Amino acid sequence: MILGFDPAFAAPIQAGTKIHTIRRGHRWKAGQLIHFCLNADQATGRTFRPDATVSSTQHLRILGGQHLFIDERSIFGAELAQLAYHDGFADAHMLLDWFQDHYGPFFDGQLIHWTPARY
Repeated sequence: MILGFDPAFAAPIQAGTKIHTIRRGHRWKAGQLIHFCLNADQATGRTFRPDATVSSTQHLRILGGQHLFIDERSIFGAELAQLAYHDGFADAHMLLDWFQDHYGPFFDGQLIHWTPARY
């Protein structure tokens, strides 16, 4: 399936520092093929790295724009900072602010992995 990305996230994915992505909903499953695409909804869409396979997914929720949970476990401190970095953000505040700006104070979705990493 096509997984569209903002161009700002292409370089960290290609460098191997962004090792997962967060998406609304629950449609991704382990074993599915990921086509990494920029401008996925436009005629200029293109892939920017080789395909990968979803290694696993985890349930991710953000409550009140400040509290992040993975598989119903609260993530904070150094672990939240690591998750933010591995999702392409400089720090946890930037990650939480980005989701607040795009989805409001409440988010329910998936953490989609293409490496063995898990939280």
